[in-house]
Amino acid sequence: MSAGEAPPSLEEFLSMNDEKVRAIVASSPEGRVGVLVPDGNRKAGLVIWGLDPSKKDFDKDLFNNIHSEFLRVVRSFFETGVRTLFIPLLMHTNFDRGKKYMKAAMDDGLKHLFHDKAWLSFYNECNIRVKIYGDLGYVQDRGFDLLLEWVRELEERTKANDGATLFYGIACNRSHEEVRLASIGMDLHDRMGAMPTRDDLVREYYGINAPDIGFFIRPTEVRDSDVQPILISGSRTQMYFPICPVAFLSKRSIRAILHDLIFNRIASGGKKMYSQDDMANTNILKVKDYYLRNLETVLGLGHREGPFWLPGQSVDNREQR
Repeated sequence: MSAGEAPPSLEEFLSMNDEKVRAIVASSPEGRVGVLVPDGNRKAGLVIWGLDPSKKDFDKDLFNNIHSEFLRVVRSFFETGVRTLFIPLLMHTNFDRGKKYMKAAMDDGLKHLFHDKAWLSFYNECNIRVKIYGDLGYVQDRGFDLLLEWVRELEERTKANDGATLFYGIACNRSHEEVRLASIGMDLHDRMGAMPTRDDLVREYYGINAPDIGFFIRPTEVRDSDVQPILISGSRTQMYFPICPVAFLSKRSIRAILHDLIFNRIASGGKKMYSQDDMANTNILKVKDYYLRNLETVLGLGHREGPFWLPGQSVDNREQR
């Protein structure tokens, strides 16, 4: 957008062609980098696809349903102009569930991302480099050498791609990794002979100069799930919580999030932004009325339907998908 040009309304942004949206997102440091938590999968299997969790092939059938939809979602982020996307795939707690669980997770789920022809073609078509972050020593200590081989193969296969970067997190719980960061810092200090800077730690941990996180998307629940990437996710990261499982996140929803991020959520960086000029352009009475009408409104409230917690009030927008 040119200087002085009025920002597009949400409806204008939703109706723009991909090329124009990409240009807008590319000009926004916040919009270019985000986290997508791939959650709500079992809920989708049970509720949307009607799969029976008591059946032996439940996980296999679940991921066979999910992987093409998830590919559509991930592709949509890059088509919309996002240049770096973090997807935490496996937590430390996943490995603690034992080898039987992890074998199923690899055979039925991860194999799509690492070996499926559709995914491999996607990485090349969109010029995407794949990198892995997390505690791979934790993976090795638990005997999952095959997974480490998959990691090395995919990183090698995509290392020449330079259009965008897709980070997959493996053993990447933030609380674990923040503790491990102390050891990483001490090792780096010994090698450098000096105190490492934040940028030094970022390069050591992620393998590149990973940019700061602009947005964090966590479907189906209102929490961060201990998966915000360390060092680069913080006070300026804006959080969004779609109600639907990740496999049903629409391109329209992704655009709506990016529009809000770029044009509505002006982060102050902790500074007071209520200058005379700011206040002169603000309809104080509208803000006052909004606050007074919502004195008891709490973002994050929901209700329970059996084993499911459902956030907020539902709005039927199926025809817009």
